Amino acid sequence: MEPLCREPQNHSSRPVRFISHLLLLLTFLLWQSTSTMAQTRKAGEFAFATAKLDISEGDPSALLTVTRTKGWDGKMLVDVILVANTNNALVTALPATNTITFNDFQTSAQLAVPIKENGLTNANRTITFVLDNPRPADGEISAFLPTLSSNKVTALQVIDNDDAFSYFFSQSVYYASETDPFVRVYIRLVAAPDKDAQEVTVDYKTETSGGVLAGNDLANAGADYEATSGTVTFGPDVMEIPVDIPISRDAVLEFNEEFMISLRNAKGSLTVAETNVTNYKLGKVSFARIVIINNGDADSPQAVGGVDPKFNADNILTTNPPLNQTPGANNTVLSVVPGLNDTIVLGGLFTSVNSTPRSGVARMKSDGELDASFAPAGGANDFVSAVASYLQGTNQGKVIAVGGFTSMSGLQRNSIARLLEDGKIDRSFDPGTGANGSIHALSIDPEEKVLIAGDFTTYDGVPRNRVARLLSNGNLDLSFNPGSGANDVVFAILSSTSTNGANGVIIAGDFTSVDGNPATRIARLNNDGSFDIDFDVGLGADSTV
Repeated sequence: MEPLCREPQNHSSRPVRFISHLLLLLTFLLWQSTSTMAQTRKAGEFAFATAKLDISEGDPSALLTVTRTKGWDGKMLVDVILVANTNNALVTALPATNTITFNDFQTSAQLAVPIKENGLTNANRTITFVLDNPRPADGEISAFLPTLSSNKVTALQVIDNDDAFSYFFSQSVYYASETDPFVRVYIRLVAAPDKDAQEVTVDYKTETSGGVLAGNDLANAGADYEATSGTVTFGPDVMEIPVDIPISRDAVLEFNEEFMISLRNAKGSLTVAETNVTNYKLGKVSFARIVIINNGDADSPQAVGGVDPKFNADNILTTNPPLNQTPGANNTVLSVVPGLNDTIVLGGLFTSVNSTPRSGVARMKSDGELDASFAPAGGANDFVSAVASYLQGTNQGKVIAVGGFTSMSGLQRNSIARLLEDGKIDRSFDPGTGANGSIHALSIDPEEKVLIAGDFTTYDGVPRNRVARLLSNGNLDLSFNPGSGANDVVFAILSSTSTNGANGVIIAGDFTSVDGNPATRIARLNNDGSFDIDFDVGLGADSTV
C-alpha cells in the first residue's frame, strides 16, 4: 500500500487575506467612528427668524436673519433662494441664489437685501425667499448633515412710501452705533405745500413699545436714548425735514436695542386744480424702528454674542500670512484669557496658530492676528490646560501656563511654567520638580501668589493632594496647607473674598471630600488652606464640576 500523501499547501495567500481582512476591519471601524461622531455632533437646523418682514421702499436694504438651532457643530452652508416674481425689480442687485456660511458654533447670520426705490405711487409689494440645500462645508464629515426647519420661507413686504399727500419716514428702520451722539431720521411729505398753505405740520414722538427684531432687546429712554418729541412745519417747496434723537452710551454689555418713533396729528391741506382741497394725512410708514448697535459698527449689525466676521478672517490679503485658509489653532483650545494691551492668550493641544508653529501656548492681537512678539521657542511638549496673564503688579505682562507637559521651550518644567512678555521662559519662576501629575487649573490671587489644582499628589516633593499655592517665585507656599486635600481630581480653582473680607479659595471638580470633610464636588478653603466649614453647599453637584 502506498503511503498517503497530502498535497503541499500554498501559504503565500495568507498574508494577502490577512491584510484584506485588516483593511475591512479598519474600514468598518472608521465607518463606525464617523457614524458615531455624526450622531453625537449635531449640525443644526436652519430657519428664517421671522415668517414676514416689513421694510420701507426708502430703506437702503433689508436684513434677513437665518438661525441655526438644535445643534451648531461644524462649518455649514445654506442657500437663500430669491423666488422669481414680478416684484424682483426692487432687488436687482441680489443674485437668485445666495449662500450663507455658518462657522462652528455660529447660531445666526444675516443676508442684506438691497432695496431699490421706484419713486412711484403704487401698492405694497412682497418678495419671497426660500432656504434650500443645507450642507456641510468642504472638509466636514459628509454624514454630518444639517437640516431645514418648517420655517424655511419668508416674505419680505416692501411698503410703498410714495403715498400721495402724506407725511412719512424716509425709512422703516434706522441704525445707529451706541458710540454715535445721535441718530438722524427724516420726515418726508409727498406733494410739498404752496406759498398759501397754512399749518402744514405733523407731530413726532419716540416711544419704547412694540415688538423687536429677532435677537434684539427693548431700549430704555434715559439710559439708552433721550426721549424726544416735537412738531415739524413744512414750508413752501420743503419735502424733507431731519430730526435728531440723542443716543446715550453706557458700559453695559448688551444685545442690540430698539425703540420706535411715530408720527401723529397730521395738519394742513393742499388745493388741487384750483377747486379741490386735499387734506394731508399720515402715510404708510408713520412708524419707524431705531436699532442701536452695541458693537459700535453700524456697517455690520452684529448683536453682542454674534460671530465677528472681521476677527481673524480667512482668505484676505491683509492677514498674516496673507490669504490664510486655516485661521486659528490647528487643534483644541482649552483656555483663553485676556492679556496685556488687549491681547488674547491661548492654551491647548495645538501645535500651530494661523499656520505658524506654536506648541500649546500662543498670544493673539485684538483682531485675531498672531502676536509674533510672543514666541515661546518650542513651546510645551504636551497639552496646556490653562493659562493666566498678569495684567498688573510686578510681573505685569507675564504668562503662566499649566498642563500635562514636562518641558517648556526645552527647559524642564513639570506641569507649570511662567513666560516673559516675549514668550521666553522666566527663570526667576522656579517650580523645582513641579507637580507629579497634570495641573488642570490656576488662579493668581491679589498678592500674586499662584493657586493650582489638578490630579497631582506632590509639588516639588512635598505632599499636596490636588490643590496647592505657590509663592510668586514658583516655590511652594508652606503657609497654605490643605491637609489631606481633595480625594479626587480638581478641575477649577478661584481666589475669592468672603462677606467678612477674608481671602479664600474655591475649588470644584470630581471630589467628594476635602481634608476628610464631606464636600461633593465644590468647596471653599480658608486663606491658610484649611477647610471652610461656613461654606455649605448641601448635597453639592450630582456630577463633575
